[in-house]
Amino acid sequence: MVDSAAAKEPTAAAGEAQGAAQAVPGMLSAQLLSWSWKYLVPSFGLTLLYINLHFVGRYIAQSRMFSDFGQAFRIGKTKPRAAGGTAMAYAEIIALFFFDGIVAAALLLVAVLLKFMVEALNNTITIIFVGLQTLMDALF
Repeated sequence: MVDSAAAKEPTAAAGEAQGAAQAVPGMLSAQLLSWSWKYLVPSFGLTLLYINLHFVGRYIAQSRMFSDFGQAFRIGKTKPRAAGGTAMAYAEIIALFFFDGIVAAALLLVAVLLKFMVEALNNTITIIFVGLQTLMDALF
């Protein structure tokens, strides 16, 4: 009996060490995610890059290195899935998609404005050359 208890003890310790080793990257990514949301406006949206990377790493690549969404605001809590955790995860994902939509609309607006500027410049250059050609034809 003593031998079986001694044999189980290292296995349990190894399991706890492995669980703790997996929890540390998840806690770090949860802290980074929390900071990214907190500093989204002061960074002019640059932290949205990490939030998107976190989303891709967690839900598309299925990496355990990234914590679940909604967990970032429960750091230090004893229960990993407290009441409302799923709602907070959905709220975070909806906010991410909302901000991504704003960024996409802003990029589309910039592209349209650049297109209009190029067209206006092109038309202006065409008008100038046509005017110069008409002037040259009239003079010579």
